[in-house]
Amino acid sequence: MGLDLALELLERIVLSEARYRLSDIASELNIPMSTAYRLVASLEKRGLVIGIGAGRYAGGFALAKWAMFVRPTDTLSAIARPHLRRLARTTKATAHLGIFEADMVTYLIKEGSTRTAIFTREAMQLEAYCSGVGKVLIAALPATDREEYLSSGGFVPLTARTITDPGKLRRHLAQVLAQGYALDMHEAADNLCCLAVPLRDATAGTFAAISIACYGAAPNELLEHLPLLRETSNALTARLGKDAGYLIEKARLSSDERRRQATRTAAARATDLETELPREVRVP
Repeated sequence: MGLDLALELLERIVLSEARYRLSDIASELNIPMSTAYRLVASLEKRGLVIGIGAGRYAGGFALAKWAMFVRPTDTLSAIARPHLRRLARTTKATAHLGIFEADMVTYLIKEGSTRTAIFTREAMQLEAYCSGVGKVLIAALPATDREEYLSSGGFVPLTARTITDPGKLRRHLAQVLAQGYALDMHEAADNLCCLAVPLRDATAGTFAAISIACYGAAPNELLEHLPLLRETSNALTARLGKDAGYLIEKARLSSDERRRQATRTAAARATDLETELPREVRVP
């Protein structure tokens, strides 16, 4: 009980972002101030909170240090891998888990028999518009982000069946969103087929996707496994808890922003160098 109460107090302090006094939080929790002072003293001793004056507390530096060692995608992979292994074994296909990063799919997990020789590998990135995992993730983007992706163009046909027209892709993604799954039938590689479903939570919507892939299957053969994929997705959602999606999505957005900032910095530096060079040595 004491530990639960201390953790509840810590959560309220951190999430309040120092807007409320300790007395306000104690009142919310319906605990005496003497108890609140005792608990906050223990938390402050460990560096988990820090007093900032006027009866207010904020998250401490030790808490921030601990958070640096939590890598949401690593935790996601560790928890999801046994589920993906069972999925691959049951379906006799290759199972993947992927997230959306920098307009690409990053594969975090690949499980299945090496005999299928599917070209994917863990940590590999693949174009999102032509894969089952990617189409699920693009379809789940906020409308403005999805339109920005579609308007970026440059959809290269990897096979004769790859959807490269933005209008057709937009309609296809609307169907994916409505039905809750995506099929990739020979779009990323010849004869390669894939069925993907989203991983969702209550706070971030879709934050990842899982899939099965094999060569030469018909759509109806893949769809026979749809209930199992959804069952696996639901089991993972329950196991990961309510905050997993938020943290994974936040990490993804931070990574994307760092990439964009690096691109802007490189472009600005190139412009500066061009300006600094004597005219006679500038590249025409």
